[in-house]
Amino acid sequence: MTGPFCSGCGFELPQGPRVPCPKCGETARSYKGTLTATSTGVASMRLKAKRPGVKKPIAEGRYEPSVQRATGITMRLERFLDRLRDLYKEKITNPTTGEVIHECEEPLSKHQGHGSAKPKKPGA
Repeated sequence: MTGPFCSGCGFELPQGPRVPCPKCGETARSYKGTLTATSTGVASMRLKAKRPGVKKPIAEGRYEPSVQRATGITMRLERFLDRLRDLYKEKITNPTTGEVIHECEEPLSKHQGHGSAKPKKPGA
């Protein structure tokens, strides 16, 4: 970082107590520097297929990052359900190693008692 510079005229000023700029009299100061940053993006996608007049979607899908609670590692979640074909598919993969952590394919009608469909605990 370099500076200070006069904010009024850009004249380079010496470090030390803030005194008025000898060229324009301004007391505001500016500093110049370079900032370098790196950013990574994460893609996700959700889909719903609906029919007119039917409240629930006939198909839903998610392809997105998901943080594993036990380890705090971000995994890749792929979930698809098809109400017309009675199908539920889910696959959780570690994106760095490619290891499949969890995989499930079953009739949607048999996929009960999971997530928000879990039975409530007594007293909850």
